Amino acid sequence: MRFEPTDRDLAVLLFTWQNRFVSTAQLHRAFWQDASPSAASKRLVALREAGLLGFRSFAWLSERLLYFPCQGGNRVLADCGLLAKEWLKDFPRRPEDLSPALRHDLKVVDLRLGLEESGVDGRTWVSDHQLRMLSREPGPRKRVPDGIFEFSFRGIRGGGLLEYEHAPYRRPAAKGLLSRLRHRYGGRFVFLVARAGGRADTLRAWARESGIYADAPRQLAFSHQEAVAELGLDGGFLDVEGRPWDGTK
Repeated sequence: MRFEPTDRDLAVLLFTWQNRFVSTAQLHRAFWQDASPSAASKRLVALREAGLLGFRSFAWLSERLLYFPCQGGNRVLADCGLLAKEWLKDFPRRPEDLSPALRHDLKVVDLRLGLEESGVDGRTWVSDHQLRMLSREPGPRKRVPDGIFEFSFRGIRGGGLLEYEHAPYRRPAAKGLLSRLRHRYGGRFVFLVARAGGRADTLRAWARESGIYADAPRQLAFSHQEAVAELGLDGGFLDVEGRPWDGTK
């Protein structure tokens, strides 16, 4: 019998393609909050067995499985008009270990989920992978944010971008990052998320010292990973001047 993907299945496949690697728990949180974990796991198994999702088991992970896109799932997305046909073969290799880059990417998915649950429109999310594929600039200039998106927060609408600092930046690198973001995404709010609160304070102090957003201090907001993964836009963001961020410019 032919496997017929549902609208939720298609959303799962597209979300996985955008983010490259996602955990079982992340997919549960994103798409099955109205169902039991066992029901969600059963459907993910069906997608795996239909050849629409790749997966890798890590015994030391609490949820054990990581999922990633594969050609079968990409073909389904392309047939539905959700993925360009020239990207059919755009899927990662099966991961062999939890590298620092992979750990970073999984944390970004947690942040995305928190943001989407608090006002970010997931339909507008453009992942770092998509941004790289769309960029035509070579070399270091190809560095992109971890995601760009549209949001609605306390009655205010705007465009934002996420930058997650998993490995600590040096001060000159942080200044260069802010300069690039201001140049390329000057109209967007920049949400800089550090691994811990103290580090977020350091980044904010460097940003204030640089003066890059001196004329738009409300457009730059800082918080830390745990708060944003749980509460998203309500996760204690402070602007460059140390004031609570409220979505206004």
